[in-house]
Amino acid sequence: MFRTILKPALILSIIAFLASFTLSHINRITRPEIEKRLQMKKDEAYAAVLPSHSGYVIIEKGKKALVDGREFQYTIAEKTEGDKKIKAYAFETMKSGYSGVIRSIVAVDENMKLLGISIIQQSETPGLGARAKEMASTGTFFSHFFGSGSQNEPVKTQSWFEEQFTGIDCTKKIGILKKGEFATADENLKKELIEKNSVSAITGATITTKAVIDGIAEGIELLKKALEAENPQAEVKTQ
Repeated sequence: MFRTILKPALILSIIAFLASFTLSHINRITRPEIEKRLQMKKDEAYAAVLPSHSGYVIIEKGKKALVDGREFQYTIAEKTEGDKKIKAYAFETMKSGYSGVIRSIVAVDENMKLLGISIIQQSETPGLGARAKEMASTGTFFSHFFGSGSQNEPVKTQSWFEEQFTGIDCTKKIGILKKGEFATADENLKKELIEKNSVSAITGATITTKAVIDGIAEGIELLKKALEAENPQAEVKTQ
């Protein structure tokens, strides 16, 4: 009786050990490549939220600050308008969504208005929360097959969900307006979204939408504290 119990248990233990060893070995081999690809995504995200055509140039990347007992990193960009230097800031956010952590790169101007966001990692449900990275198509059936349309049109790097955050005031609460998605919104809805400092929710994925908003809000608070600690005499907009 004892041997009939011990033998299967021993076999299962050996299988579990071999599986764990194999997984850890694979993880060790693939980790550098995974980290390399994530860094590439981050670099692309910074270029998307602080595009060169906006005039901003990154002057310091990965600046570290101790905020509320933990390390906070942010990037400083700058542009020149006349004889005035105007700064912008970018940082990474992490917030749990419906299926996992959502990581984004967020950029704001001196007045804490969003210049842009770019989601760099998410594992949300396909067809629902994962649509946060869905690119809105501006092509038509005719142009797809016959190649009409301007060849000089800029290639979009942000999804329709990300695009709608540009111009949102982070000194106020960001709302969620459930009147249709930004991808198909008319000018009246887009105007209402700006007026109400809100974004449209992804249909069937309000949790994902809220997670992105909450991540931005938390990152903004950390950024404000980091800037205040760096220069206590500077006025950081908080209301």
